[in-house]
Amino acid sequence: CSHPPSLISSHTLGRFLQINPSTGATLRAFEIMTVGVASAFCFAPGVGIFTGDSRGNVFFFESKGGEWGEKCDDIFRPSSIARNLHKIAHVTAIHYTPSKRT
Repeated sequence: CSHPPSLISSHTLGRFLQINPSTGATLRAFEIMTVGVASAFCFAPGVGIFTGDSRGNVFFFESKGGEWGEKCDDIFRPSSIARNLHKIAHVTAIHYTPSKRT
């Protein structure tokens, strides 16, 4: 399932969508599994997507080496969650730095 680069749009009800900017079509839906609203995103190529929400949680969606699988209509759930990382404040920015370990 390969697509051109896309944007991520915040959505209510604990989900956000990955959108194709050329067509506006939804590529994937991600569920953050809280009552918060996704408020910050960081795409790490070949690694996955990090997302922060309005309740101070940070979520990681692993892309399995850059691939999201064959089914584009699946709802993806986080591989891991860091709860209350930022207390109850909105997460407003996430920065990913690749490991330099060999």
